[in-house]
Amino acid sequence: MASVKEITVTTENAPGKAAEIIGLLHDNGVFVLGLSAETTAQTGTVRLMTNDPEKSRNILEGLGFTVEEKQVIAVRLPDHPGSLYAVLKPLADAGVNVAHVYGLWSATGSRIAVLGVPDVKKSVELLGENWFHLCGEELYQL
Repeated sequence: MASVKEITVTTENAPGKAAEIIGLLHDNGVFVLGLSAETTAQTGTVRLMTNDPEKSRNILEGLGFTVEEKQVIAVRLPDHPGSLYAVLKPLADAGVNVAHVYGLWSATGSRIAVLGVPDVKKSVELLGENWFHLCGEELYQL
């Protein structure tokens, strides 16, 4: 199945927490391909796509952070207006709730969207039927 691992870090909502997390990964040779960050009054959530999810999780857990690792979908977006809509529409039509979405940086200039969905297998099948290119572990080499 074409899916990749996302690291989610839950921490207190305080200035500099995202920078601290990114800095710790950087100091340990981990490259952050993309991220999404959001806060509530008390907590912060940072979702990360890195070149080494296992190492990322081990580093952050070892330093006391609350870390969750889960499978998500990374899909290459065609280079034209409406491409994200074209990805999201078949999922919506099939009743798939997209919990979160964010973009990745790519040295090759590829546009890649990361989708957090409750049923990865069903979503992979739907997008495959619609001819979208889904990324697997090759994503970690971007």
